[in-house]
Amino acid sequence: MESKEQKKEGNKEAPKYRVKGRFNNRNNKNTEIHPQDKRERTKPEHEAKGKHKSTEQINKYELADEEKLKLRRNRFSGDNKNFNSTSNQYGYVSRGEDNRLQKSHKERLNFFSHIVSSFIRYSNENTSSDLNRDFDRFINRNDIPPESDDPGISDIPTIDSILNNLRKLREALLHERATEFIKKVFLFSIRVAVNMGHYQTYIPSITYLLHSHNSSLLEDTEKQEIATILVLHTAHFNGENSKALQLYFKYVDTSEIKTLKILKSWINNDYYNWIQYYNSETDNGKAFLMKFGLPHMARHMVNSISKSYFSFKLKDFEDNYLPNGSSYTQLSDKYKINWKLENDTIVVRERNVR
Repeated sequence: MESKEQKKEGNKEAPKYRVKGRFNNRNNKNTEIHPQDKRERTKPEHEAKGKHKSTEQINKYELADEEKLKLRRNRFSGDNKNFNSTSNQYGYVSRGEDNRLQKSHKERLNFFSHIVSSFIRYSNENTSSDLNRDFDRFINRNDIPPESDDPGISDIPTIDSILNNLRKLREALLHERATEFIKKVFLFSIRVAVNMGHYQTYIPSITYLLHSHNSSLLEDTEKQEIATILVLHTAHFNGENSKALQLYFKYVDTSEIKTLKILKSWINNDYYNWIQYYNSETDNGKAFLMKFGLPHMARHMVNSISKSYFSFKLKDFEDNYLPNGSSYTQLSDKYKINWKLENDTIVVRERNVR
């Protein structure tokens, strides 16, 4: 007779795990895979799947970048419909139009020489009154227009084309480490733009050069020059007087006292001293920056005189209270002044007769 233990062993079912090997019946669905065999089989499958997935992601990102670049080109395509990638004609890197300037230092040098020559030609062909006209034109609009689509006038230098070309060159240089050439391009951009009142050019250019990584390239006189521009702009254009003082003491040599005097007269609404500084300013760029604040100071002057004076001698008023080249008639027309002109006397207000 069989023992109970032998009966138990006889009734126990054999494990369905198959032994790893090439003679196993892999087509038998009832055969279970040994866990060890299962792990070894699935490992390379997971690895292959992971590699395939990462490759798909890379391709997906590349396609996304290409799609973004294409959309960017289409977005700005209307601005330069007749854009031709020829000598001295380049597109904007930011618009995905052209990257030749990014790739070739020689082309950057040649393009900058072309821009400088264009500016010299423009300056020789225009008078100071033309420059003033261009300044007034810029401060009355937000930005320069796109370049003309007419290829027949592309060689005629205009301040619009010069500023556009400088922007193209600066965009191509932003990915480069700062060098003497890059400093030269940005300084030239600042000096041209500040005389036109085009802050969209000179403010980012100043910010770039004053950045800690780039400021070491600047000589002290260059740093003082662009910092003074930033200070005067912050006060007269933005009206941020506290920030202007902060920038002055951070960047400007305190021995350069005239800028501080201008700031003080501006902050205190001291029109009389402010207009003296304005009229005596020999630097066109600084004078143009102060011109941003002229309407504010002129209105304050008119209000103060209207409350304090009964009459003024015309010659004294025009010599001491008006910008150079301006007349009482121009001031009256621009600010709608209710004063009266009688011979050589300005009647500010009538005396009350008892």
